[in-house]
Amino acid sequence: EESRTNLVSYSEYTGTTVQTSGTVNNWGLLFTDSGSASLTPGIDAPDGSNNAVRFTNNNTGFSILRFNINEFTPNGTDSYTLSFWAREISGTGAMSCDLHDGGPGGTWTDQLVTNKWIRVVKSGVSSNAAKTFLDVINNINNNRVVDFWGVQLEQGAFATSYIPTSGSTVTRAQDTPLITGTNFTDFYNQSEGTLVLSADIGYLATSNQAAVAFEDTSNVSATFIAMGYNTGGGGSGTAGAWYNSSGTTSAFAAHSIGITINTEFKQAYAYKLSDFSSVANGSTPITDTSGGLTSLIDRVRFGIYH
Repeated sequence: EESRTNLVSYSEYTGTTVQTSGTVNNWGLLFTDSGSASLTPGIDAPDGSNNAVRFTNNNTGFSILRFNINEFTPNGTDSYTLSFWAREISGTGAMSCDLHDGGPGGTWTDQLVTNKWIRVVKSGVSSNAAKTFLDVINNINNNRVVDFWGVQLEQGAFATSYIPTSGSTVTRAQDTPLITGTNFTDFYNQSEGTLVLSADIGYLATSNQAAVAFEDTSNVSATFIAMGYNTGGGGSGTAGAWYNSSGTTSAFAAHSIGITINTEFKQAYAYKLSDFSSVANGSTPITDTSGGLTSLIDRVRFGIYH
């Protein structure tokens, strides 16, 4: 999973005094048209804690549940994703969410399930105005009771795993799954071998998304074998395999097989001195009869390369 930052300063309710006007410092309630609502802490949350909070709208006036975020100004073209967990207790009527001065937002009531936690996710491009808060219940005007937990706002077109915060933004480092040491040397052959990949991908807009890379730890950008979606170039829907030795490409193969989102593709890549071959989804093999090898590859990295 890639690195992301939760821009919400308090992702969970901390039991501080609830503000009822102005820009909130934590979780706050704002009322218009004689609205009235309350927040009750100590509710069981999806992670097994009791850090969720219950929102209760007490009458027919408008009540807004507002969250402080780290002030930032997007460029007007970047996508942001808002996510939170919600559980309906009682009530009816539409609810909506929005980021201060423009997206992501929209109605989400239809996703609710009585007495069951669900994660609401809304993505969109934010305007370039300064952002200071977000509302997850906006202008509700009915007797509604809903539990909330785990609010997250992140730059990106899709939601990632939850990043807890308590008073400031938090950045989660990129996940990097590896096979190293004897776990690697027990199976990898430096002089020849065949690698077989079965994979799918959920996002096609970015090129060079290697599903797996065999690489030299000391210089990952110079020496590697990479396999996966659009690896090393090629058009959309292309699977590729790339053998690079000390900064020089020994062999590169690109297969136009029409890769689509969440659909498995299969690829095999064979390497030997001046003898390379690649095939994907049963297509015609691509061969290369020149090119050197390296003895420096010492690990496997999944999900990304240099």
